Amino acid sequence: MSCQNQRYYNYVHWKNGVSASEVHAELGAAEGSHKPRSGRHCEATTPETIAKVKELVIKNPHTTTRELSDFTGISQAQITNILTNELGMCKLLKMLQKGFRNVITDGAVACKVIKKGSTVNSKYYVNDVLPTVFDNFKKKRNRQTIRDVMLHHDNASSHTVKVVTKYLKRECITLLPHSPYSSDLAPCNFFLFPKLKQELAGQHFERIENLARAVNSVINTIPNREYEKCFQDWQNWLKHCIEVGGGYFEGMM
Repeated sequence: MSCQNQRYYNYVHWKNGVSASEVHAELGAAEGSHKPRSGRHCEATTPETIAKVKELVIKNPHTTTRELSDFTGISQAQITNILTNELGMCKLLKMLQKGFRNVITDGAVACKVIKKGSTVNSKYYVNDVLPTVFDNFKKKRNRQTIRDVMLHHDNASSHTVKVVTKYLKRECITLLPHSPYSSDLAPCNFFLFPKLKQELAGQHFERIENLARAVNSVINTIPNREYEKCFQDWQNWLKHCIEVGGGYFEGMM
């Protein structure tokens, strides 16, 4: 059986729910026995192969490199190369495969108020914002450490400077990539900020403390089901971002 026919055979059986091991057994039986096959997997990394790997991963983020190798007829090393260098998917896939277990979906983790006229620079972000977020996260998750927690934030200048990346590395935090062309991938941008604007529209606050109380009031009255929907929408946005190769998109929801 040619590599092309084998890939088609594997793909059709995968779509029908047949496991990789069962496909392998059927192929061995079809060729007369389970004797070792000579030769190597087809190693050509063609645009068609890359597109097929991408399609398989989008449909099933839990698929393994071994299964992808069986489905496509190329080696696991080439699959890893495609995922890492051709598609740049590994960090997002890692998050999707883990099922977002460390994501808070039952309310805001932290809400910080800064003085009027102040800005959130990298020093404030590292020394004040992130420690508060992680402390609250540990309390919500009943954890003693934040090691191996995944953090997703946008590409604001205060988020991307060296002092921030060094702090996250020191704390063993995995920083998830954020597409520079799709700011709406951040839940605050597509969910929280629009809701705050809607609820506070037309109101005027003479003191920052009054505004802070109003903001906290809105945040605390958002039902858990809306946070859960935001979480699901975020997953859909991330998957769509992978589909378009990290390019710009809008109007999905």
